[in-house]
Amino acid sequence: MKNNTDELTLLLSGAAALQQRLSLIRNAQTRICIQTFLWQNDASGRLILEECKKASERNIPVNILIDYWVLASSKSRLVKVFDTIAKDNPYFEVRIFNPLLQKSEINSFELLLKVMKDFSSSQKRMHAKLFLSEGQEGILGGRNIGDEYFDLHHTRNFIDCDILYAGNQLSALTDTFDSYWNSNNTIDVNKFNDKNWIDFVLKKQSDGQDDTSLDIDSSYQEHIEETLASLDLTSPSVPCSTLEFYFDSPHIDSEAPIMTGDQLSDVLCSATSSIDIFSPYLIFPAPLLERLKKKIHSNDISIQIVTNSLITSDNLYTYAAAASTKQSILKALSCNLYELSPDLINPTSYVPTYDVHRSRKKHDSKNVASGFGDNPYETNELHSTLHAKVYVIDRKIVCIGAINLDPRSFFINTENFVRIDSNECAENILDHYGRLKHDTNSWIVAPIEENDNDKTNETITFPALSSSTIESMLSPSPLPHCFKPLGTEQGNTPNRFSPDFYEQFTSCGPFPGVDESDKEIQLYFYKALAPLFSNLL
Repeated sequence: MKNNTDELTLLLSGAAALQQRLSLIRNAQTRICIQTFLWQNDASGRLILEECKKASERNIPVNILIDYWVLASSKSRLVKVFDTIAKDNPYFEVRIFNPLLQKSEINSFELLLKVMKDFSSSQKRMHAKLFLSEGQEGILGGRNIGDEYFDLHHTRNFIDCDILYAGNQLSALTDTFDSYWNSNNTIDVNKFNDKNWIDFVLKKQSDGQDDTSLDIDSSYQEHIEETLASLDLTSPSVPCSTLEFYFDSPHIDSEAPIMTGDQLSDVLCSATSSIDIFSPYLIFPAPLLERLKKKIHSNDISIQIVTNSLITSDNLYTYAAAASTKQSILKALSCNLYELSPDLINPTSYVPTYDVHRSRKKHDSKNVASGFGDNPYETNELHSTLHAKVYVIDRKIVCIGAINLDPRSFFINTENFVRIDSNECAENILDHYGRLKHDTNSWIVAPIEENDNDKTNETITFPALSSSTIESMLSPSPLPHCFKPLGTEQGNTPNRFSPDFYEQFTSCGPFPGVDESDKEIQLYFYKALAPLFSNLL
């Protein structure tokens, strides 16, 4: 799937990404195809759904494909909204990928047996994202559907990345969508009529409120539209000499190969000079880590990684799993690792609506869940969280998509990404996301000095666990610390290999911004157990 004269648009802000999605729906002429892992029943989720409903009412077919697991476990109650619209409109169809429950009279014992019998296939989640207007244009990247993806959440807004594409390979994206849409592993939401699957899901989602209406506050919808119109959401268009899309098949057979994991590994290991990684999670798949380790030992390759800190991460489990391996990653890859600060020096360059949210008096008391692993240590103040999955190789190859740097993405989920061969694209990406490495926007992670008695490394202690066997089992590697400059931050990109690094930088501990004295036992518990289940993440 290659083309020598292609152009695409980088959607670097959530507001621009929402604007383009609304435009795509409103201007659709043939069919709208949406494939997503998560769809929140919030303002932006309802706004997009309302536009899809309007499109279907003008006889434009709307096909929505959503993953079962998050839909069933979410508190959004959106499944009922989908079902209600689809019942009344032949042009509006919703299908669910890999549902476990397809029969009436479901009980917990049957559900448990199903998971035990088909554990691997039940874990197969459709994490790929596509947003298409057939024959016109399409969007591929890391964003699901919800306020935090489109710069509309009052507390947390994701720094993410999509591409908008209208080239001659658009039919390949449609074909991929159709392979999922027509797969035996998808079920039409209306096929569950007269059965109690929807009631079962709603019972799981029940929070004591009736939240099944599609209506949103018209004044707030107008506010969203006015806000988008008032912002400069110009997105860079870049040429590319080669464009190649990668997708996993919709098969849920646990023995089937996960193509995107191998393909991304191959691209990363083709590096000859540099690798820049921007990923919300940092749980290196063991085969990839070993390949990169061998690669850098025989080549002079600079590796720089930006990920979330504990206080900005939306997922406690994935952060805990990563925390237990950071020391070994620093050693194996000789890399510079940066963890995002909640206080960015120029937040509007990443979240154009930041000043709008900051001026509001109302703030959410709790961050919206992103589907799994709520993080109680995430700040409740207005902040950004990294959600982009972007990889830049040798400053000329860029990979953007849904695939995280973790074993679940590489070995279990169905994923997608695009490889872009373009110096201009790489420079745009490194200029925008590269600023996250500045000492004003992140902490640099480094081992503490071995002989520094004032910076004693964290040790894992469980007062209630006296068994030496248990303590031996729960013994992760030492934790590196986050560092910041001793003086005023200068907006520079720190390098932990600088000869005077430990003279110029001071430790902030492994979890800056978190009150460890109140929560360290719980935190350590998660961190210590993380290696036992990291492959499930």
